[in-house]
Amino acid sequence: MLLDQLEKYYMDITCVQEMRWIGSGTIEKNWIIFYSSNNKELKLGTGFVIHKKVKHLIVNFQPKSPRMCWLRIRGKIF
Repeated sequence: MLLDQLEKYYMDITCVQEMRWIGSGTIEKNWIIFYSSNNKELKLGTGFVIHKKVKHLIVNFQPKSPRMCWLRIRGKIF
């Protein structure tokens, strides 16, 4: 449902809270999901949902804790 809404409103990069998955990592299909969650329980968690058309702009993803992760994006100064 979330991916349908992101497609509808043309959202290419979205931050998500309360993912409630286990561990941290990346899932790649039509969308790319970077996530950082608790290692033992299905609680907390943050992440990013990235559309595949902007995948080339992603430089780095670092999970730090269930409440914080970093996404580095290539851009231009204007």
